[in-house]
Amino acid sequence: MTSTHQTGSPPARRALRRLAPASWILAAAVGLSSAALAQDDVQQTFEAGMQAYRNGDFDTAIARFREVVAMQPDNTTALQLMHDSQDELLQLLTDRERGEFEAFAREIIAAAGSATREMVRDPAAAAADAEGVFSDTYNERARAIFALRAKYGPFAVPPLVARLVSSNEQERANAIYALSRLGTEATIPLLAATESDQPEVRIGVLFALASLDDARAEARAADMAANDPDGTVRALAAKMAGGDAADLNYKQGWAYYVHDPAMGFTDVENHGVVWTINGARLEPRDVPPSLVPLELAKGCFERADALGNAQARTGLALVYGSEVAALQGLIGSGNEDLVPVHDAQAMAAQSLGQAALDSALQEAIRRGDVPTAAALIQLLDGAGLTARDGLRVAVAGQVPSHRFGAALALAHAGDTSPAVVSALTDGLKLQALRVVVLADPNQQRRAALTDGLAQHGVVVLASPDGATGLIHMRRSANVDAIVVADPLPDMYARRFVIETRKDPRREGTPVLVLGSEQTGEIDGAEVVESAGAEAVTAVFGQLNGERSAHAAMAQAAAEALAAMARYRPEALFASLTSLTACLDREDTVAVPALEALGFAAGSGELDAIMAVVADTSRSAPVRAAAASAVAGVLARNRGAMVDAAVLSAAAQEGDGGLARASARALALAGGPPASASVAP
Repeated sequence: MTSTHQTGSPPARRALRRLAPASWILAAAVGLSSAALAQDDVQQTFEAGMQAYRNGDFDTAIARFREVVAMQPDNTTALQLMHDSQDELLQLLTDRERGEFEAFAREIIAAAGSATREMVRDPAAAAADAEGVFSDTYNERARAIFALRAKYGPFAVPPLVARLVSSNEQERANAIYALSRLGTEATIPLLAATESDQPEVRIGVLFALASLDDARAEARAADMAANDPDGTVRALAAKMAGGDAADLNYKQGWAYYVHDPAMGFTDVENHGVVWTINGARLEPRDVPPSLVPLELAKGCFERADALGNAQARTGLALVYGSEVAALQGLIGSGNEDLVPVHDAQAMAAQSLGQAALDSALQEAIRRGDVPTAAALIQLLDGAGLTARDGLRVAVAGQVPSHRFGAALALAHAGDTSPAVVSALTDGLKLQALRVVVLADPNQQRRAALTDGLAQHGVVVLASPDGATGLIHMRRSANVDAIVVADPLPDMYARRFVIETRKDPRREGTPVLVLGSEQTGEIDGAEVVESAGAEAVTAVFGQLNGERSAHAAMAQAAAEALAAMARYRPEALFASLTSLTACLDREDTVAVPALEALGFAAGSGELDAIMAVVADTSRSAPVRAAAASAVAGVLARNRGAMVDAAVLSAAAQEGDGGLARASARALALAGGPPASASVAP
């Protein structure tokens, strides 16, 4: 058996400990007799699978483990299984050679994790219960610590941190011991507490973190060892961690950003808060749950940048881009109170400079992080554009929102290259944004479906695993359909669907599972053997009023082409057919398209333009734009023929703008002058 399977692997064991909620300890302590029958069936099937696994009969092992998953054990049953079989689950969790075993282990851990109850967030109650930690008797102290962890989780940390400045040495020692027994859910608030300006707090927190043995504390400990103003703190921190603090903070920032299972921030830990400290007063601050890991990553990247890491600003720009994208989605869902928060993140992102934004854009494109890349393109668009490499990569790519957004940014900066014009021309055809989340480890199948959907103008957020797919799902404002293979390298499709349905925005989103007979039925999803682009688009629901991104982009593309036509009309010659084809679209697209034609079109486009002038069912503004375009074409093509009667009739309809534009065109066509009197 290879070393990756050893159950003593510290990183893997820490990952298992963190993925499991604190409540499994409580469940195991009180027993789970109410689920005894279900537990027996699950346990026996699991043990049969483990026996086959140990014997090298991996097909049988997978079949037994799939039976366990099909039993859909409730969270208490999963808790007991995890409690009784930690070493076996850890062995499966670290079996990277046969990926489905890891997926099974994570399924059991996730099922157990769903048992995590709402931690009681009551500072007064937590402070009152924390008094037991300072009892004179060991049993009372032990019961108090156990209850604090089970009832309050991370919200048990503040009253204990407050006691770290007590003048009573025994009180401080009791507080440190209690903090060290709260489990790794205490790590994040304790890391925030290391920012206290009181050395007594920092010392006590370091003792607690050392006992918790959570590798996420290493970056902060290395920083304190090198830079804390207090010598005692530096000495204590130096015993906990070594290495370069800037590099460790940079790596930890990435771990939070990518939701690394061992070093990142798990859903079980996420209570929708970040932590701040003032003296010995540690407090939670509410933030949208999807932003919590990004805020943690931001803090690490900011510190890495301050300590001189040359790549940290790229990571920081990526975080800000992700937050801007996520906040845009939340605001679009009605959370108008987040507008100032969004604007603050956008401002901070701009302050990093274009080089960081450009580098982050290239990284987001490489990672397939579509919403983040789109937000970074928006941030780069503006006056004084100097960093263009990422935008050029985006223009050359296959993601519609990237191509057209980047083309707009480059066009606004005066770029009239064929690639930019071609992208803008394609943008004229956009109708409305459709988004599909795709999680499939089969690279060939994933690429084929991505390409097929792209031909329908659909944005595909593709990933080879479930964790990345869930990140895509959570960071996207809108998702029209989800396609997930079964199994994934890190989870079963059943778990992916369960996690998807936890998001209120995805309650009605169609989910297609690419499965087999072994997959069975999955509540909330349709299990199919295969799915092409047509099958996926067939399950799309109706667009709502918020889904107008592509229509707005078509308008922006037409406006950019119109502006370009004024100073370089020859750049649009290859786009005249597309411009003419969109004249029957809504006025917001047709009017700027006609403006572009007015500066670039030839006599071959006159008939289509004149048809708009003659169409009395169209609005006066679009007909006026068409008449102006006719004038432009006639001025460049002397002798071209048009129906003067149409122009004359339009000039007499009573709309001032239409009348003036028609008269101008009529004069260029050689028509007779009109007569007007000021007398009524």
